[in-house]
Amino acid sequence: MTNPRVAPLRPDELDEVQKEFLKPFTSRKGRYPNIFGTLCRHMPLLDAWSEFGLYTMRTSQVDPVLREVLVLRTSRNVNCDYEWHHHEHIGRGIGLTEEQIAQIHDGQAMDDEDHNLMVQCADDLSESTELSDKTWSAMVERFGLGYTLDTIFTVGAYTALAMGLKSCRVQVERSAH
Repeated sequence: MTNPRVAPLRPDELDEVQKEFLKPFTSRKGRYPNIFGTLCRHMPLLDAWSEFGLYTMRTSQVDPVLREVLVLRTSRNVNCDYEWHHHEHIGRGIGLTEEQIAQIHDGQAMDDEDHNLMVQCADDLSESTELSDKTWSAMVERFGLGYTLDTIFTVGAYTALAMGLKSCRVQVERSAH
């Protein structure tokens, strides 16, 4: 494993703004995820990114299980171990089975057509940065335009996040999940 290019801030390096931001993510032992310790080094970016991240995680029209299918497949497509590790845990927590997670990882067909459609969206966007006509039609017919747009921008958000995580070489926490 390579060393991080941008080390997460240690608790003794945090200013008051950073401490306040990290409070909801900090354990009783004073630990917080490396992603936040790293991104706290550039608070204007973190503030902007977290607003959009909260939208994709909590407010978008995409069903939480289908969102995790998208995020997991996206993290595989961009080979981002940090994203995969954390969203594998989130996916299990909201009902994805080990078999489904393995199928997403390997790009295998699943029993649920909505899951397959999300994998196809992530794959299309990874391969050509746009949904194919077939995938677009299937998405709009099944879910509508707003949901389709939320799907596209969820994949885009996690692709951009993966670029940052990988470029900074953010490490999976040793004590994580």
